[in-house]
Amino acid sequence: MNVYTASDIRGTWCPLLLQIKEHSVLDYSFIDEEISHISASGIHGVYANGSTGEFYNITFSEYCRLIERFASACQRHGIPYQIGANHAHPFESLERIAAAADQAPAAIQLILPDWVPTDRRGTLRFLKGCAKNARGHSLILCNPRHAKTQLSPEDYLWLADEIPELAGISTCGGDDDWYESMQEVMERLSVFVPGEHLASGMKRGAQGSYSSVAAMNPCAAESWNELIESDFEAGLELEQRIKQFMKECINPFVTEHNLPWHACDKFMAVASGWCGDLHQRLRWPYSWVDDEYLDPVRERGVELIPEFFQRFV
Repeated sequence: MNVYTASDIRGTWCPLLLQIKEHSVLDYSFIDEEISHISASGIHGVYANGSTGEFYNITFSEYCRLIERFASACQRHGIPYQIGANHAHPFESLERIAAAADQAPAAIQLILPDWVPTDRRGTLRFLKGCAKNARGHSLILCNPRHAKTQLSPEDYLWLADEIPELAGISTCGGDDDWYESMQEVMERLSVFVPGEHLASGMKRGAQGSYSSVAAMNPCAAESWNELIESDFEAGLELEQRIKQFMKECINPFVTEHNLPWHACDKFMAVASGWCGDLHQRLRWPYSWVDDEYLDPVRERGVELIPEFFQRFV
């Protein structure tokens, strides 16, 4: 077991994208091909069963089979990996955490129960139960913008005191005041921000990102991470172009077409072409981006961020 501490969890981590065949069948064999591509990118690590991995729409038996295949592929290619045990149902989360611990990940990701929000006492009970089932593995708490329970910087500090297994958090980031209030948290926990805010986030103390930008192209995302560390101004300039690409080419699928964000993550991977025969299909009953948008988005991507559309290894 190679458990990561807060100081180990940094940089850009790429999500595992599920290959969905006809009739919503999971293509487990595609995991090996995908991990081969991701590991060749030199990226910091890879994680499975986040939102991009459609964690909310797989059964427990599928989950167990998927993470076993995923862990084996990561171990074979020598790439660090985290496993998401996310579920809206708290008892299902506990089962997934126990199964994830069997696969010896660097850390286990989780969300708070999400049908009914938890108060402080409920949050603490839940996370202590998660820590017990994790059997010594570090925990990463993801608190997305749409979570029923929204955590404050004060909450993160409190949880760092109460849950020694908590090593990191995945957040939505924020403005200058938010970063100022997070400084003490960043001294205790690894704080990750959204991929498109990586440069500006790292400048203000964030350690990395579980990244949609890495889903678009892990090789380019890792190169960007290195650029930020060596030439911040150049890294920030690329961030501005990434944000422009997202605003023009990707955000409208959410705001105008009412598609979920993870449909956009998969669409960007298919548009850039880094992951072979990946299809943007989501599991039933969800809709994905139509193929007719691929060519115009590719063309604009080459214009705005050629780093992500012209280099794959």
